[in-house]
Amino acid sequence: MMDIVYAFCVLFILVGCTRNIKRDNRVTAIDIESKVYNPQKIYLSDLTEGVEYIPLNTSEDIFLRGVYQLSKYKEFLFISDLNNCILYNIDGTFVTKIGRQGSGPGEYRYVSRIVISPAGRLYIQSLSDLLEYDLNGKFIRKYKQIGKPGLWSIQSWLPLNDSLFFGQIPNFSGNEDSRALVYDVYGNIKFEFKNYRKFQPQRIEINNFANQANIYSLNNLVYFKERVNDTLFYLTDKFELHPKYVFNLGNLSIPYNDFFQDKSSNNQFGYINNIFETENYILIDFISNIPQLKRPEPVVEDGIEKWYFTNKILGIYQKEIARLEFSSISKTEDKLSRTGLYNDIDGGPKFYPEYVIEDSILIMTIEALRLKEYVASESFKTYIPKFPNKKKELEMLAACLKETDNPVLVLVTFKK
Repeated sequence: MMDIVYAFCVLFILVGCTRNIKRDNRVTAIDIESKVYNPQKIYLSDLTEGVEYIPLNTSEDIFLRGVYQLSKYKEFLFISDLNNCILYNIDGTFVTKIGRQGSGPGEYRYVSRIVISPAGRLYIQSLSDLLEYDLNGKFIRKYKQIGKPGLWSIQSWLPLNDSLFFGQIPNFSGNEDSRALVYDVYGNIKFEFKNYRKFQPQRIEINNFANQANIYSLNNLVYFKERVNDTLFYLTDKFELHPKYVFNLGNLSIPYNDFFQDKSSNNQFGYINNIFETENYILIDFISNIPQLKRPEPVVEDGIEKWYFTNKILGIYQKEIARLEFSSISKTEDKLSRTGLYNDIDGGPKFYPEYVIEDSILIMTIEALRLKEYVASESFKTYIPKFPNKKKELEMLAACLKETDNPVLVLVTFKK
């Protein structure tokens, strides 16, 4: 009798949490290969009415080594630098620190992922551990993330509600039976999604191609794309993966097995590193070795060769008119101005998104020192933007920053 009651409760949760999802069977093809060789200048003013800069509060106790994870819930931002999870107000003022590094209850070794559930539970992944907190930073409990000891644990995942998660299975071995799972916090698997692409690797090792996937929510639908796959899927109310977009890379495609080897057999190749989707746009973070899209020589700093943004190019797909364009790459040695959307609003650095919040706001992060250097550059000083008063505001912000300050968030909301 208890088994029947348990089964009914699970079925109620699974069906109830997604009952309002509508199915869309249309599949759209997006041609990458035909567009990436002909990039255009794309200006921010054509896509947004403004750029907002948010300096993250700095003190001796609140020093971020970078921004590696960012999540938003209501008026709060949760930010990780791998070692800490810090809670800020949306204006960048410090609120509190969530947990701390260590091995005791409520402590984490590293912060590899932070996600807020629909009901406001904070989940922090620390290697194979999953820690749950409330929004005040109170530790609730610790779980073990699903995985195979010594081989992998799920790294790309998203809460579907307060009891279920959707996550990608890293295929390090080449022989995993499933590509993704729906599971609960206790590690019980509810649904499995079959892996149809298997291979024999030269050696089993940690590989970001196998370990990372785009999993995000937009308009209450969960989307899923593996780096090694050319298709973006969405999760239906029956827990099925249906294709939504197919990205055609043509001759630039990397053979599947080559993703897990030391190099590709293609002379010219590319892959989609990340996708940032809003209501009306898909922004494509594309990485390639196409010669005309790369800088021929590295930048030398303190005797060290550094290859800043030598192989990244940003594509923008407008859904309404089904048009894809890539933003051209500049020849400048300033890495903040090399690739991304041209900032003709205030003359600031090119915009290259790293996060999406609230289905509409795109975020880029900039180190305080780099922003100060950019504003002090001759190219910025001589540039005449559309809004000179906004340029002046950016100059004032840079003047107030210290070189050692925490990063600055750059927020852009695209026009509808």
